[in-house]
Amino acid sequence: MHWKPAAQTHNFVANDQFEEMWVVPAYIDCPTCLIAHDNKVFLAGSLERGSIHLIVLDILTGRRIVEQPLDRRVSNMVVDSNQVYIGLKGTDKIGSEQQVWGASKVAAHDIEIGTEIWNSRIPGSNNIILLTVNEDNVYAVGNYYHNLVVLNTKTGQEINPTTERITLANEAEIEFGYQPQGYLLSAFRKNTNEMLWQDKIRFYLFAMDNNIFLIKDPNGEIGMVTAIDGLSGRTLWEYSGIVSNIATDGGVAYLIILEPGSSWGGDSAENAQLVAIDTRTGKMLGSVNFEPPGIQSGWGNYHYHVAASNDIVLVYLGDGRQLFAFRFLGGNK
Repeated sequence: MHWKPAAQTHNFVANDQFEEMWVVPAYIDCPTCLIAHDNKVFLAGSLERGSIHLIVLDILTGRRIVEQPLDRRVSNMVVDSNQVYIGLKGTDKIGSEQQVWGASKVAAHDIEIGTEIWNSRIPGSNNIILLTVNEDNVYAVGNYYHNLVVLNTKTGQEINPTTERITLANEAEIEFGYQPQGYLLSAFRKNTNEMLWQDKIRFYLFAMDNNIFLIKDPNGEIGMVTAIDGLSGRTLWEYSGIVSNIATDGGVAYLIILEPGSSWGGDSAENAQLVAIDTRTGKMLGSVNFEPPGIQSGWGNYHYHVAASNDIVLVYLGDGRQLFAFRFLGGNK
């Protein structure tokens, strides 16, 4: 893996809303390749500008716990209580819907020690555009033919799907489903299976928080994040100029947002900050500024990711090749 070197080094501008805990060098491979789960940080990438590994850090200290090599680039990653599921890109051109050789695959790794448990090919794809896990099933959607493949979480064995709908998440009251070929997002009441609403929405990055569904539009690195009420399907709020994925934790959404009017691309630097937003109201609760304040795309080589768990927020600034951990001390809710 060839990683473009860091263009600059960022520092945290101290404030009374966030406390810096640690920062480490990091090279992270995809928008969902940074995950905070309980007391650990999971990332797919490298800490030394080397080959791609599954790396697990202690969330309180940044200390490395696990490092397991991966055999190819990563398209996406999800976790549950037992395993880490990694979507791995293909190695060959895809010529048919049934092609397996050189196709992308999903690999499951033990959440404690990082060793691979199983891997399964996703036919007709060299990239996995959507990967989710729900109870006993892993759902993978490949590019090109938009094949939906359902895998058993324990064995990796393919399950014959009875529907083209993916279960994205189960909240307290609602199950959210998505039909990739028609871009149909649906919400069902869990105890009765009653459909509450359905809408045609295209997205690949999403997050959940207390029956609120947050999505980022798929049109390039910069996009709009929209919060949707799970019970009604009503749009609650929107923010544009989002350069990161979405992280949620305890009623708060975390995003990296560009200054209005920014032009993204090349080596030009645009001002950005981490923001904390109330998931229900859209009210901004706090922010983090960096010095220097400008970030850049580096012609598409630098990316920006966030993750959060138990008031700890992880922020990856790609042009600095830095992974920061902050504790959110609360804002004016």
